[in-house]
Amino acid sequence: MGQQESINTDNNRMIDRNQAFYASIPAGIPRTNHPWLCRFGRYVFNLLGWRFEGEAPDISKAVMILAPHTSNWDFFIAVIAKFALDLKASYLMKREAFFWPFKNWLIGIGGIPVDRSQPMRIATQITKQYREQDKLWIVITPEGTRKKVHKYKTGFLRIAHSAEVPVIVVGLDYQRKAIVFSKVVQPTGNHEQDADQLYHHCRDNFIGKNPQNQ
Repeated sequence: MGQQESINTDNNRMIDRNQAFYASIPAGIPRTNHPWLCRFGRYVFNLLGWRFEGEAPDISKAVMILAPHTSNWDFFIAVIAKFALDLKASYLMKREAFFWPFKNWLIGIGGIPVDRSQPMRIATQITKQYREQDKLWIVITPEGTRKKVHKYKTGFLRIAHSAEVPVIVVGLDYQRKAIVFSKVVQPTGNHEQDADQLYHHCRDNFIGKNPQNQ
């Protein structure tokens, strides 16, 4: 009986791991309102042993950076987390990734194909979307690659500054198996300086899937 009670306790702990976080999600964020997909996401997220930390900010429009980005697994974890939060979030991905049979699925879960060789056009394209929509979160990996970098690209800051929206900093920490809503920052216009500060913040506080690449 004692063993059975222990098993039940462990199962309940798994189910309840993120309940307090889910209950605190503010009404102002973009939502998909897909209950069945949300339930699926929460089940898988908990089954994998992951948790949310921090607080989701009550912001209707923002650029979210998810870092460090060191593995293809990051996309899978991020998508499951998106489902679990019932979060309607778009993300930028190189247009070459949108090929059959994955194109429609990638677009269906918020993918926006972009030509990375024309960063100024991307900023203009995304800024227009922010101005046309009441609620919009766009998720960007600031490294722009899974390889080791020594600084972040500034495209996400140019977008946020142009659209006059804040940057939500979210850590993807494999050591703690946690997605961490770390802080919200307002771009100053000094993109290089802002990018450097955010690079060091994420590098010092979160451990990626492949730490040697961060």
